[in-house]
Amino acid sequence: MKGMPKLLFLIFWLLMLTSAANAADTTPSEQFDQLVQQLQKTPDDNALREKIVNLARTRNPVPAVPEDARRYLARGIAAVQSAKNPADFKLALPEFRNATNVAPWWPVAYFNLALVQEKLDDFKGAIANYHLYLGIDPNAKDAEKVRTHTYELEYLAEQKAKENPTVVIKGDAIYVLGKSDAPLTLVEFTDYQCPFCGRFETTTFPEIKKNYIDTGKVRFILRDLPLDFHPFALKAAQSVHCAGDQGKFWEMKDMVFKNQNKLDVDSLAGYAKDLALNGDTFKSCMADGKHLKEIGDEAKYAGSLGITGTPTFVLGKAVGDSVEGRVIVGAQPLAAFEAAINEMLGKR
Repeated sequence: MKGMPKLLFLIFWLLMLTSAANAADTTPSEQFDQLVQQLQKTPDDNALREKIVNLARTRNPVPAVPEDARRYLARGIAAVQSAKNPADFKLALPEFRNATNVAPWWPVAYFNLALVQEKLDDFKGAIANYHLYLGIDPNAKDAEKVRTHTYELEYLAEQKAKENPTVVIKGDAIYVLGKSDAPLTLVEFTDYQCPFCGRFETTTFPEIKKNYIDTGKVRFILRDLPLDFHPFALKAAQSVHCAGDQGKFWEMKDMVFKNQNKLDVDSLAGYAKDLALNGDTFKSCMADGKHLKEIGDEAKYAGSLGITGTPTFVLGKAVGDSVEGRVIVGAQPLAAFEAAINEMLGKR
C-alpha cells in the first residue's frame, strides 16, 4: 500500500503525456475543422467565429466551400430576388446564416447576410458581418468601399438608437407569458378596441410567441392603455381581468381581440360563457368595476412614461424588478421585432 501514491502519480503522468502527444499529433487543418464543428453546435459564439475567421485568413490553401454552404447561399439569393416588399427579405436570413455556419471562412456568405440585414434596418448586425467579411479578405477589391460603408451604417445605427430611446419600466405583473429567467422581456401597452393592436395580435404576436416566448428567449407582459376615443376599450379590458380571476386571462384576451367589432357588455358576457366561466361571478366583477382602479393606474403609468398611443412596446432586459429597454411604437412588422430581439440577444 505504501507504493500506491507513487503508482498513481506515474499513471497520472503517463495520461498527461499521452494527452499532450495526441494534441501534438493534431494538424492545423484538423484543429481548424474541430473549431468549425464546434461553431455549428454553438453558432452564436462570436468569439469562436472570430477565431475561425482569423485562422482562415492565414490558411493556404483556403478550405474548400462545402456544397451545403453553396446550396444555402443560392437559396438565400433566390429569396432576395423573389422579395416583393422589405419584410420578405427576412426569408433570406436563415439561409445566409446557415451558409456562414457551414462555411464560416467564406466571405461571400457574410457579405450577403450583411446586405439583407441592412435591408431590414438591422444596422448593427450588418456592421458585424461586414467586419467579418473584411476580416477574412481585407484586401478584397471592394474592401475600401465596404469599410467606408460600415462607417455610414454606424451613423445610421446611432440615429436609430436616438429614435428608440432607452426607458426603465416596472417589470412585475400578475399575468406573464414565458419563462421567468428569459433573457429579454417584451412589455406591450394595449387597447382592446385598437385596430392596430388587433393587427399585431393576429399577424405578429403568434410568431413572436412561437419563436421567442415558447422557446424561453422572451418573457411577455401585457399592460392596459384603453384610449378615451374607443368607447368599448375600458369594458373590454375589465372583461379580460375578470376572466383572469377565474384563470382565463390569456384566453379572454384572445377572444376579445378576435371579436373587436363586438365588445358590448352582452357580447363580453357571451365570450365568458364560451370560455366556461362562472357567469354570475363574471357579471358581478364587471358590474362592480372590480378592476377599474388597476386599469386606470396602468393608463396613468403609461402617460408618465410618455406613452400615449397603442400598441406601444418596451423590449429590454430585466434589471431587478424593472425592465430596461427600447421603445417600439406601433404595429411594426415581425422583421422589426426579430431584428431588435436578435440584436439584444447578441446574434449576428
